[in-house]
Amino acid sequence: MVAAEVKSLANQTARATEDIAHQIGAIQEASGEARIAIDTVSSVIEEMSGMAASIASAVEEQNMAVVSIANNVAQASNDADAGAGAMRGVEHAASGARITASDVAVLAVQLGGEAENLSAAIRKFLDQVRAA
Repeated sequence: MVAAEVKSLANQTARATEDIAHQIGAIQEASGEARIAIDTVSSVIEEMSGMAASIASAVEEQNMAVVSIANNVAQASNDADAGAGAMRGVEHAASGARITASDVAVLAVQLGGEAENLSAAIRKFLDQVRAA
């Protein structure tokens, strides 16, 4: 009877050992699958990190292009303002020249009248000198 119990315990121990070995094998298999999954996730994270760096670089380039365009637009606006100011200066100078030309014309008419008066006075004087 003791031998039968020892034999029964030995069989139970063998089954328990076999169950433990199966469980250890299952754990090892699950650990291997988890390692593969972690490696895959790490690869995806590295790939995404590279993509993020590329996107950040492209965004920075676009920002620099937008800043350059904004500076060019501002410069064009300043140049347009300067051109408009120059045109206003030309318009003002032309207006002043018109006024000056008008004044010169008036003076020329007056001077012509004075020249006629002077000429008449000289003729009259010469006539008086001849008559005397």
